[in-house]
Order: sequence, then C-alpha cells, then structure tokens
Amino acid sequence: MRTNPLTLTLLRTSAAAVMDRNIKHVSQKPDRHELQKLLEKPVRWLVITNAEGQRIIVHREHWFPVLSETQDTEADAGIDLLAVLENRRRAANFEINGTLMEALETMNQEGLDSLFVSARRQRRGPPDEGVITREALSDHYNLPIRF
Repeated sequence: MRTNPLTLTLLRTSAAAVMDRNIKHVSQKPDRHELQKLLEKPVRWLVITNAEGQRIIVHREHWFPVLSETQDTEADAGIDLLAVLENRRRAANFEINGTLMEALETMNQEGLDSLFVSARRQRRGPPDEGVITREALSDHYNLPIRF
C-alpha cells in the first residue's frame, strides 16, 4: 500500500513539534489583579476551563482588545471571560506523544479546529502544554485549512 508524502510526514511528526506553547491558564472569572498581570505580559492563547471541565481557548487578537477595554471600565468585580469574549474555540484534549496524523484525526472526529496538548503523566518542572490548531498545521505544511 502506498502512502503519500504528507501522510508519512504527519505520521512521523509528534504534536510537541508543532504545538504553540505560548499559553496561559486563567480562571473563567479572573480578579482585577489577574487581569492586570495578563495585560502586562500578554500571551498568544488564553486557556479557560469552564464548569464542565472543557477547555476553551482564545487567541490574543480576540482577548487582548476586549480585556484592555474592560479593565478601564470595570470596578473590582470580576468579569466572566466566557461571557465577554467572542471568537473562542472549544479544544479537545490531546496527548503530547501523539502524532500530527492522530491530531488531525481527532480534530476531524470531534468537529474541532483546535486541540489542547498536554502529557497525561506530569514530569518534574513546569507542565509541557500547548495548543495545536488546524491553521497551524496548514501553515506548517503549506496546505489548505481543510484537509
């Protein structure tokens, strides 16, 4: 059976090779201090875990302008990020040792365009976590977004 070069590459490449590690876990209702820290040192992806335990991710281009405005207008009361942020994505969990082919299959099966990548068993040190999006795979391999 012949396999095309893209499939072979996706089978040989781990999720860790392409995932974006520029993330920050935040609570759904951060306090003023947490918001201030986010705005001082912005990350590319916010990872918010909702009440059902699902991970929702939001890219900086969507969260930074909204939170910048909100910080100026809000009092000390916390805000609900999932209520004020648009363009958020639900992300399925994915094992860091998985291949990009498995990541793409997971996205297709779940009907999602993004995955939250982490290790099941944590080693010492900071967690090795990140985000993989369909767009990142597309950009990395110079392909159309839907493949």
